[in-house]
Amino acid sequence: MHKLQLLRNKLLIFLFVGSVFLIKPDNVSAAIMSLTPSNQAVTLNTPFTVNITLDTKGVATTAVDILLTFNPAILEISNVQFGNPPLYPVNTKILDNTNGQIRITSTQENAVNSYTGTGTLATLTITGKSLGTGNVTFTCNAGQTNETNIFQTGTNQDITECGNLVNGVYTIGTAAQPASTATSTPVPTLPKSGNIGPTGLFVVGGAVLLGIGALVVFLL
Repeated sequence: MHKLQLLRNKLLIFLFVGSVFLIKPDNVSAAIMSLTPSNQAVTLNTPFTVNITLDTKGVATTAVDILLTFNPAILEISNVQFGNPPLYPVNTKILDNTNGQIRITSTQENAVNSYTGTGTLATLTITGKSLGTGNVTFTCNAGQTNETNIFQTGTNQDITECGNLVNGVYTIGTAAQPASTATSTPVPTLPKSGNIGPTGLFVVGGAVLLGIGALVVFLL
């Protein structure tokens, strides 16, 4: 009887341990967004473009909210162009160059449709209006749903990995000055071997005259 009870206990322990390994954790891959290029030197008063790239990490998503901030004394955002075709069919944008904010909302037309993958959500047209370094930064804090969020289809859970969002740093400078053209100093060309120029004739003639003069002095 004792052996039977011991065997039963061992069987229960085995079943419990096995059930732990069979339980699949409900982990959701965190989705991210990036500004591309994330670092660039640009010319003052010359527009340039920056893409907002979304990577859902294989998770189906229904909507995206974005809050970007920038220094309006250095940068100006003149346009936000959504992808063609857009990743989500319904898109809105708010540009605030006074306070340095961009708000973007992209969503499906219903909760059933979704987007999964990596693609360009929107393209920003930016101009550097003064010299310096202008940062464009995602505002994202865990648990907040009124800033930068990526919502999973079905659960409406925010799956944004705030710590891995890629912000942009843009250095505004003056146009590059053309390289100065160096003035080369002409190199004298020596007479080729076998040819006697005017200078050579003058030297030979002088040597002949000196030889005649020395002969005359010797004879005297």
